[in-house]
Amino acid sequence: MEEYDFLGQDFVLYSMFTQKKLFAGKHISTDKFGFRYSKYKDKKISIESELDTKEKINILIGGSSVFGVGASNDDKTITSCLSNLTGEKWLNLGIRAANSFQEYTSLLKILHR
Repeated sequence: MEEYDFLGQDFVLYSMFTQKKLFAGKHISTDKFGFRYSKYKDKKISIESELDTKEKINILIGGSSVFGVGASNDDKTITSCLSNLTGEKWLNLGIRAANSFQEYTSLLKILHR
């Protein structure tokens, strides 16, 4: 849990904040947008790596629970577990201490790309 305390947050317009971008800890890693990586078929995926794909992708929002606070590593988050159970890509768009509207706003700022 100590690593979650050092993760920090960045200020962003409209959604107020996100996790620290490009954080690479022993148990937690985030992409260039501040979203946590998920495991899908033995590789790490995130909104950053999947922006240009044409295939179906599932997203999950839901604050600290979806982000994975307390998960021992990126492979143990809800989205990683869903990917493992369903065989489909699940992206983690959870933001600690945020509500779903803030997460949705963060997604809208990325989708235009």
